Amino acid sequence: MNDRRGTWRRWIWRGVLLAELAVIGGLAWRRWNSPAVPLPDLRQYHDSQTADELQALLESPPSRDPAAWRTLADACLAYGHYAQADTCLEQAWRLDPSRDTAYQRGLCDSRLGRLDKARGWFEKVADDSGGLLSARAWYQLGRLALRREEAAAATEAFRKSGEFYWPAVYQRAKLLVRGGQAAEAGPLLEQLMGQHRDDLRVWQLRGRYFEALGERDQADRAFDRSLRGFVSLGLDDTELYLRPIRKKYGFVRDYGVAAETQRKSSDGAPARALVRRMLADPLWQNAYLTVNQDLAELALRADDVDAARQLIDRQFTQQLYPSSKAWELRGDLAARGNEWQGAREGYLHALEINPANGGLETLLVETAEKLRQPKVAAQGKQRSLLQAGMEMYRRNEIADAGGLFSQLLDDAPDWYQAWYYLGECHRLRGDQESAIESFEACLARNPDHGRARRSLTRVVGNRPKAAP
Repeated sequence: MNDRRGTWRRWIWRGVLLAELAVIGGLAWRRWNSPAVPLPDLRQYHDSQTADELQALLESPPSRDPAAWRTLADACLAYGHYAQADTCLEQAWRLDPSRDTAYQRGLCDSRLGRLDKARGWFEKVADDSGGLLSARAWYQLGRLALRREEAAAATEAFRKSGEFYWPAVYQRAKLLVRGGQAAEAGPLLEQLMGQHRDDLRVWQLRGRYFEALGERDQADRAFDRSLRGFVSLGLDDTELYLRPIRKKYGFVRDYGVAAETQRKSSDGAPARALVRRMLADPLWQNAYLTVNQDLAELALRADDVDAARQLIDRQFTQQLYPSSKAWELRGDLAARGNEWQGAREGYLHALEINPANGGLETLLVETAEKLRQPKVAAQGKQRSLLQAGMEMYRRNEIADAGGLFSQLLDDAPDWYQAWYYLGECHRLRGDQESAIESFEACLARNPDHGRARRSLTRVVGNRPKAAP
């Protein structure tokens, strides 16, 4: 009986031992097939929450799911951890050598400066299918060729990117103009004008195109129009690819959730909770640069004035990032306490950093009225009118802009900036005599106004000569 019991015990122990060996072997096989991702010291680069989330991702990598490896690579790429992204993409490629993974590997290698390897990956994706991924790959190949100063190869790659991949169309047109083949760039510029009519770079390129053709008047008109343009055509699609990924992690993600909740339901509780976490985070200075002031603005909207003040104070004293938004929020905080002089100083600093923020003029008028400074308030209203006119001018709403400048000058004729812009409005509408009068009025008040002097010289030079 005892011998039978001893035999059974030995068999049980052998079974347990075999099971343990099988588990150990399985883990070893999994480890062998799932290489560890090299971990940087994430807390040197991120706030605590973002660092912990990325750490958890990197410490528990997926084993056999290529899509999950690509997602992990995206997170590393978005936050600049390229060595880690490289490891993840190598594993994703081994499991599933897809075109998406090849494109990601090209992006990673180009950021690491391995241009030949990057070119090899993009070449695996680039084909004649006409698909978006292929167009992007050809575009990246063109940019790599530009970095090697191979203009012909770059032009060909941009051509293969397609007639409707607008960054590539722009690059082709620019290379043709620079390469002495301006006439061939004409159809491409017409395509760009149809899609990005207000883009300042397109108008500047159009000016250089006419210059190359010897059409000086057309070139001048194009350069004029570029002054009333803005950037609508993005030439670096890599950042457009990575920016949304950053919004999936840490305080940046939670800020978006809290802001949306507050916008939809006026519920400030999520914002207040998030602000408390930010204030308690010892690594708050490693957060994405604008998060601190974004959360201060959110706290102020949620009526958490003390928390907003703490965030803004430490942005000035510790983060040393006195942005226009931070000064504006400092002004808002002072206004909440009826400290109108402090509010005015905050708004003035904000306006000095960002003169295009027309809303600050309105706030400055309000503070002047609170301080019982009617002359200052009147000047603020005039500046607000000037700013509104300039915005219309930049949007190419010439007639409406001219009306605002005229309205301002009826009450305050010493605003030389308004005289200059009114002259430009007259010039663009073909009223040369009125343009000359306006430019001369500007120069009478500010003789050093260089743009007015140049515009006056141009208009006088273009004035039709009287018949003998």
